[in-house]
Amino acid sequence: MVGGAVMAVLWPLSRVRMVPVAGQLDVDFYRQRLAEIDEDLARGLIRDSEAEAARTEAARRILALRPEPTAGSDQPVSHRGQAALLALIAIPLVSLGLYGIWGNPDQPDMPFADRAPVSEVSNASGMAGVISKIETHLATHPDDMQGWELIAPIYMATGQFDEAVKAYSALLRGTPPSATRFEALGEALVAQADGVVTAEAVALFAKALALDGNARSARFYSALALEQDGRTEAAVQAFRALLAELEAGSEAAQTVQQRLDGLEKGRVR
Repeated sequence: MVGGAVMAVLWPLSRVRMVPVAGQLDVDFYRQRLAEIDEDLARGLIRDSEAEAARTEAARRILALRPEPTAGSDQPVSHRGQAALLALIAIPLVSLGLYGIWGNPDQPDMPFADRAPVSEVSNASGMAGVISKIETHLATHPDDMQGWELIAPIYMATGQFDEAVKAYSALLRGTPPSATRFEALGEALVAQADGVVTAEAVALFAKALALDGNARSARFYSALALEQDGRTEAAVQAFRALLAELEAGSEAAQTVQQRLDGLEKGRVR
């Protein structure tokens, strides 16, 4: 292990590092992908669940590709040689000294069978790590709209609806209004209210429809609000108009059809 630590230090000192450029290209790609996801959702090409999953994956990719700040490697060769010699001497001495103080060679083995599977640990901490990184950044850069755009769908995907409402609200305050953003905040409010389309959500969906009369999520939740208010006939008409524009057999069409079936049964009774 000491030898490995020494080589880990000596290897970079023996090479001239080059600044990576491919990583930035990948980051730009996933940033563009976020915009494409919103466009596809607005056009009804993908479902809400698919959009949330795609946004979350893009957020993970961007965080993974962002390089950590590092010092330059333009030191003179002689300085690097001195650093290598110092590392060769100091690392073994320090490592052995510390092990003599805090080490425990009598510690019993821990068989692999008794250890928690790596996948379980990584799955439990992976999403929390992504959220923590973005939250830490936003704590000091609250005006970074891209940060809010990244974390808002993650909050929705992980069921943190209160935080999702805050994130989408910040986006609406800091960016030009759009039908997609009004829809997203409205959906977060509905989720926060356990499926109830509140008056505040209805107002947001109305704003979305004012910007885009074919905003399908806004149309669906507006019809659902009519149903919840007991305005059955108006809800049936709204759902039928929406169903006529959806692809037959799609998940969205099936959802709308289920609402219609329930309303029809209620009217028969």
